[in-house]
Amino acid sequence: MIDTSESTKGVLNNIREAAKDFIALLNKNDKCLIATFDAEVRVLEPLTSDRDALEKALENIQTGEKEGSVVFNAVDKIGREGFVRAPGRKVIVVLSDGKDYGSSISRTDLFSQLEESDVIIYSIFYQTGRVQVDETGAVKQEPEIKQPEEKQPEEEKPKKKKKKKYSITIAIPRDTNTPEEIRLIDKVTSAEAVNVLQEMSDTTAGRFYMSDAPKLSQIFKKIAAEVRQQYRLGFYSKNGDGEAVLNDIIVKVNRAEAVVRARGKYRAKKL
Repeated sequence: MIDTSESTKGVLNNIREAAKDFIALLNKNDKCLIATFDAEVRVLEPLTSDRDALEKALENIQTGEKEGSVVFNAVDKIGREGFVRAPGRKVIVVLSDGKDYGSSISRTDLFSQLEESDVIIYSIFYQTGRVQVDETGAVKQEPEIKQPEEKQPEEEKPKKKKKKKYSITIAIPRDTNTPEEIRLIDKVTSAEAVNVLQEMSDTTAGRFYMSDAPKLSQIFKKIAAEVRQQYRLGFYSKNGDGEAVLNDIIVKVNRAEAVVRARGKYRAKKL
């Protein structure tokens, strides 16, 4: 799933080439789909093992003309409809700056859906905009920019008398943000975007990455290797009342050097 909103215009070519590298890593029996989202969600190529068709779909990726980035709608749609009757492990790789504008599904409803799904989400946050954030979601401090000192004229020349001019002052509308307000909004949305993508991955036992576009190929290689080295554990719930309740899940191993990454919660579907 590739974010094609206006903010990704400058890095779209890099993303396209990195996605091609990911397709080249697929095994013979692996299937992949290509989807993009901006103001709308588009499935350019449904699940297939045909690499030529997938690469052709990538060539058709373009930046959206309408404003919007419906990240929530895209994850919801692909999670529910993209893997219909598809066997095996289901993985979504989301490439986005994480800033959602215009989704019809709320964040709360989306995460409720993810708690019921068997989809694993690997989210890759790539930086757009003017504000930089680190892996914890904290906004990096911007360097202080010193203004050049104004040079004083050596000799002051007599000023010519200027003719009187009339000026009109137009008040700024109340809904117009000042540069400082825009900067503050940018900070908040960037930090929130990191949190959303990271929570998507944590909820589904996936992994969250931060990267600039040139390093995407390395991340794709890590994801391709990792999804082939996972265990799927199943269990029968003791809760037999049929209610769709949220259950805690704790997975432990008896190897000190091992690290467990698994879903922490699971919402059983109400039948």
